[in-house]
Amino acid sequence: MIVFLVILGLICAAVQIFSMRQGLDCVSFDYAPDVRETEPDAPFGVTTTLINRSRLPISYLKAEISYPLSAELPVQTVEKEHEFRKATEAVYRLKGRERVVAEVPVTLGKRGYHRFSGATLYRGDFLGFNEVAEKYTSRGSVLVYPRPSEDAEVIRTLGNLTGDIIASRHLIRDPILTACCREYTGQEPMHTISWTQTARLGEIMVREFEPVRELSCSVILLNDGRASDDEALLDKSCSIARTACEYLTSNGVVVDLCTNYAVSGYGRKITRTVRAGKENLRDILAMLGALLAKDSGSVRNLIDASCRDAAESTGFLIIAPRPSKEADDLGLALRQRSAGPIKVIYAEAQAPAAGDARAAGAAGTGGGAAC
Repeated sequence: MIVFLVILGLICAAVQIFSMRQGLDCVSFDYAPDVRETEPDAPFGVTTTLINRSRLPISYLKAEISYPLSAELPVQTVEKEHEFRKATEAVYRLKGRERVVAEVPVTLGKRGYHRFSGATLYRGDFLGFNEVAEKYTSRGSVLVYPRPSEDAEVIRTLGNLTGDIIASRHLIRDPILTACCREYTGQEPMHTISWTQTARLGEIMVREFEPVRELSCSVILLNDGRASDDEALLDKSCSIARTACEYLTSNGVVVDLCTNYAVSGYGRKITRTVRAGKENLRDILAMLGALLAKDSGSVRNLIDASCRDAAESTGFLIIAPRPSKEADDLGLALRQRSAGPIKVIYAEAQAPAAGDARAAGAAGTGGGAAC
């Protein structure tokens, strides 16, 4: 019996020494979110993979995984709050050559980049006296798009593309003209019949249409230099810009988004411009999600970038944080360099209203303006 206990003690001591010497060298760890870009509050998974490459089992392995501080995790998850992140803990027991894959559903509601900074693994020794730790860094991040604006006045300010609103008030005028009228052959759609010409000539006449130009609009997100570090006001501006771009592209308008806000990942570039239509609106959403509350260029540079490739009939939509001299100067400069219609929406007002930009500039107040 004593010999058996001695042999058992020697085996336990050998396994104890081997487990502490091996540490986490036999463990492979991978951790990454399943998406790179997402809508706010849309759930996605963060997948954790643990592999025991050794033939011996691991009796105790704890994974402390870091998440962005704004991440919403499942209720049953054990969380730890840190200064700039939150972490979850999970304990595993791995057999030899075992592979474990776990997925945690996560939601992010705040616009911008969210970094998943990595994890720390803790392995306990065979007898449970000590543990070794090792950090695993991660470069994974998720970009969250801005929320759509819930203000119905934003759409009303844009006007109607088909001319249901007075021509002087809508941002993009009807791009289709009636070229002529001809006799009805029975193959034309009913909505092309001109009842006025039919009544005048005594036979059914239909209209022929001619597209005169491509619809285009330049959406300008203005940083007036007074909104530094004001994330809430920038979020409102981005929400308005998203709603405007979605509305315009859904009606066949090609949109250029131009801004002098700093964009994460683009260094010190003075202005940033993205062109998108209905099929590739994701580029604009990604740019709006990456904006930072920092100034990267002057209003003059923003005017040059906006007008560089604009057609003569291009409409301009200026989204400014608040009524300011910079917004008035931008509107007047665009009027001098382009014949297209111009509208201004102020994010701070939350209730944009259409009006004359020059009158708004003189008064210095108002939720929004158009000229």
